[in-house]
Amino acid sequence: MEFRNKAKNLINEARKDPTLAASIDINDLLESLEDVENDYIENKTLSSISQDIFNVLVNSGYGDDFIKENIDKLKDTMYVDEFNEFKGGRSAYALKKRPDPNKKNRLIKFHFCSLSFKNNTTYILGIFGPNKWCSYIFDNFYFFQTLNDKDKMILSAYEKMENGEDLTEDEDEDEDEDEDDYE
Repeated sequence: MEFRNKAKNLINEARKDPTLAASIDINDLLESLEDVENDYIENKTLSSISQDIFNVLVNSGYGDDFIKENIDKLKDTMYVDEFNEFKGGRSAYALKKRPDPNKKNRLIKFHFCSLSFKNNTTYILGIFGPNKWCSYIFDNFYFFQTLNDKDKMILSAYEKMENGEDLTEDEDEDEDEDEDDYE
């Protein structure tokens, strides 16, 4: 609960930034901190998400060249290790868990639509072009889903708290400092 209060203070401070206010509804963001739908990013940071992606790629058996070619595509994504973390309508990437040495391995970009369960198998259903539907068996692929601006802001708040930055600066102290400058 203490974290949520600190995050709310940070977001309130962000209201003062006009560039941020233009792109994000701060009130909506404050409400989303209490939203159960955002639990998939709770206590994660942008750094930890980037590290998770890098670890998946390194441990997947794909070579260094593949990682260098594709790491930039995944910079605003999050590794999805549980199917309940998928969010409808967002872009995602699928990567086979077992590289095929006889084929060119690639990230497959698609838009997540829904989940399907059949014969004890979880299918990820999506679309990757006009009338081009796809389905992937969850256990056979690594999935990376894009983060929206709200997710990035929440993750940034978690990161600042993890780094020990003071999120509860007292505005009265700032005013006193400004008055001292004019004397």
